[in-house]
Amino acid sequence: QQETGGAFTYEVLVVDNGSTDSTRGVIKELQATFPVPLRDLYEDRQGKPFALNTGLQHAAGQFLAFTDDDVLPPPTWLTALWRCFRTEQADGVAGRILPRWLAPRPAWLTDPMALRFGALGCLDHGPHRRSTRERHDCRWVGGNLAIRRAVIHQIGHYDPRMGRAQDTEYYKRCIQQGFKVVYEP
Repeated sequence: QQETGGAFTYEVLVVDNGSTDSTRGVIKELQATFPVPLRDLYEDRQGKPFALNTGLQHAAGQFLAFTDDDVLPPPTWLTALWRCFRTEQADGVAGRILPRWLAPRPAWLTDPMALRFGALGCLDHGPHRRSTRERHDCRWVGGNLAIRRAVIHQIGHYDPRMGRAQDTEYYKRCIQQGFKVVYEP
C-alpha cells in the first residue's frame, strides 16, 4: 500500500528465515496479484544477520529499505525515505518506530528511554529531522532503515557474530567510514 506518486518503482523481498508456518505459501499466493514484484527468499541459517545478508545479495535497487515482520509502515514510508536520500544526500536513513499498543501499556514498562532507543524494536529521536553531519545521534534499528547500495559495497554485509547488536554495529561502521546518516521521523 505504498504511495509513490509514480516517482520511483520498488520491489518487495520477503526473507523467510526458517519459518515453520505457512509463510511461503502465503507469499506464493500473493505474488499473482501483488501490485509490485514480490520475491520470496529462503535463508535456512537462523539469525537476523543471515536473513539481512540474503536480502542484500538479491535486492535489485539503488536504495535498500528494511522493515520487520511486526512493523506496520504507513503508506508514505518509502516516499519519505526516498525524499530524504534526494534532498539530504543521505547515505543511510533511520526512521521512527513507535509502539502500537493493542492493549494498555504494561505497567512494568515504565522507562520512557527504553522505548526511545531500541527496546521492543522501537526508536524515537524526536519529531525533527537530524543528521550525523551535525553530530546528532541517528542510531537506527532494523525495523525502519534504508541504505544506499553504494554504502553496502563499501562497508560490506552484516556480521552474523553480532547477534542482536547487528544494527548498532552496522550503524557504527557507516559512521566510521564517514557516511551521512539522517534521522527522518
